[in-house]
Amino acid sequence: MCLILLTLLLLALPQPSMAAIVVRIIDADTLILDSAIKIRLYGIDCPERGQPGGVEATEAAVILALGQSVEVMEQYQDRYGRTVAIVILESGDTLQEALLQRGMAWVAPRYCKRPKCDSWRDLEQSARLSRIGIWQDEYAVPPWEWRKQNRDSRGSR
Repeated sequence: MCLILLTLLLLALPQPSMAAIVVRIIDADTLILDSAIKIRLYGIDCPERGQPGGVEATEAAVILALGQSVEVMEQYQDRYGRTVAIVILESGDTLQEALLQRGMAWVAPRYCKRPKCDSWRDLEQSARLSRIGIWQDEYAVPPWEWRKQNRDSRGSR
């Protein structure tokens, strides 16, 4: 019983956050901070560089975040050692929200589990209906499917 109460208490505490400057955008959902920490954006997935929309999504992230002072709210560490985080821009919006509003990302159904994800799904749906960004292509392939297709095609050579 005590373990359950302790777990609930820890979940209720605010997530650790830090202020930082974005010094490099690797791709639209991965960036490097001035502290050399690699951040993977929590809850969204953007097109890969070789995928249609990948260059545009990365350019959007550069415009929105490169050189900006941000607040980073760490969620967890992923299996690659990256810090998975919600990144809050100077405007007060999250980088996730800004990319979704511009039609540059999908909400990742496998990973986006927090209550905030519901409003992010609404932003994605609004961009889809407005046919902006990646949603100009009615057959846009989610990055997790694109990666699987490309991994499978490389393995079958």
